[in-house]
Amino acid sequence: MGDLSYLRFVPSSCATTPIDWTKVPEASKKFLLEGWGKYFEEDPDYDDEDEDYEGDGWTVKIRPLPATIEDLAKMFEDSKFFGYMTSELCTLLDDISEFGLAEPRVPTSNTPVGLPVGPRFYMKYIYKVWVVLFTPGTRDGVTCYSPRIPDTKDVFEEAGIARDRAVAEEYDAKLCEEVSRLGTLEVIACQKLAGWEGSTLKSNMEYAQMTNAIMGLPHSHPAYVAMVQHYGNLLRNL
Repeated sequence: MGDLSYLRFVPSSCATTPIDWTKVPEASKKFLLEGWGKYFEEDPDYDDEDEDYEGDGWTVKIRPLPATIEDLAKMFEDSKFFGYMTSELCTLLDDISEFGLAEPRVPTSNTPVGLPVGPRFYMKYIYKVWVVLFTPGTRDGVTCYSPRIPDTKDVFEEAGIARDRAVAEEYDAKLCEEVSRLGTLEVIACQKLAGWEGSTLKSNMEYAQMTNAIMGLPHSHPAYVAMVQHYGNLLRNL
């Protein structure tokens, strides 16, 4: 089964940011719809006593491509997202960032290091709040995650969801300040951004590709053993 990600916060400043899917590569659009676009709709003509009826009463439907960043975030709601950053998923997010989002106009008075803060959304995955930050016009998007949030019985109730959202909102202000000042250089240099652990989508993709290669090795291979031990340590620290 695996742990799922749950949407917690999309800043109002970027929620309605449009995605131009006409510029996104077909492979990424196909990957998105095959992974998150399918849903089942009950056939109104279904009769379980009709012996001539073919099928199980349900029809597979495909959602339209999400029009905005908020629509995209809602598409990932309650699914395997964070924790499952495959190379295909990283490519999809980078393709959206580079091709699907309009590159912002940067005033000439801006410093050459800082960046306009791109669209982003926050989700809860296991015991932490995570964020995807897009960098329109480039493939420099990043993901970051919070320190561990204590587990409570109301984690999926209104009070628990509100706490997660408050964590995201507080961090978002820091993220905006940091990115406006230094861009995403801190992620590349220190694997951090505004106090949270972070990594680039590019490094996430490279890590996923390396993991897939190691998974094909014999279980006794030192690289395979080391990877299993590494994942065990990660799970213990979540």
